[in-house]
Amino acid sequence: KTNFKLLDGDLFVDLEKNKFFTPKAITEKIIDDFKNKKIIPTGLLPGRKVFKAMAEALKIEEKYDDNYIQEKGYRREAIVFPKELTCKYDSSKKICTLDFILPKGSYATVLVEFLANRNFS
Repeated sequence: KTNFKLLDGDLFVDLEKNKFFTPKAITEKIIDDFKNKKIIPTGLLPGRKVFKAMAEALKIEEKYDDNYIQEKGYRREAIVFPKELTCKYDSSKKICTLDFILPKGSYATVLVEFLANRNFS
């Protein structure tokens, strides 16, 4: 099991309301909402007019920010949860078929590489 550390200053997205927010502190409610997949921390896609992390999270994010990018920036979910995941294996043909749905902006290749525990590039 991997523990994902929530940082002070993290910018979250409320998955039900599709709204970004930064809590004043990482409380038990924030941790519970995260565990229950109601909120997800986000990562920065650098650019102009983008919400920035604060405090401890900003120290990490600053390393990846680029103030010279003129395109509009954005934030994406740092963790995605596939939905409707099914796996069918045909042993006679030795073929495994995966079906799943990912949120907009996610890459299926990244999920498949994670599941296979290898890089396909």
